[in-house]
Amino acid sequence: MANWEVNLPSDSAKVGDPTHVEDHNALVSAITEVRSNIDSIELTPGNDGHSPEITFNGTKIVVDGVEGPDLKGAKGDDGTDGTDGAPSQADWDALVARVEALETPGA
Repeated sequence: MANWEVNLPSDSAKVGDPTHVEDHNALVSAITEVRSNIDSIELTPGNDGHSPEITFNGTKIVVDGVEGPDLKGAKGDDGTDGTDGAPSQADWDALVARVEALETPGA
């Protein structure tokens, strides 16, 4: 669990409230804190000490140099390119299995 330094204003804060400037500054500080925390995150190495390299090649996810399924739809019957969108269930399941294998200790 994260140990946050910034206390956020209530969700009912409004423009013009006496604490408007303080609330604004608290939100800016919180965003800065989150960004700093995100920038310091590193992938957790697997049991072999290896952190996977995840990149993209066009619309394909590439894990450690191995291309996964194309996230762009297949060509239609008329030969035109498919539209961007969700992969097939089989492609999605294959990707999930690959990620779980990287994250599962002892696998």
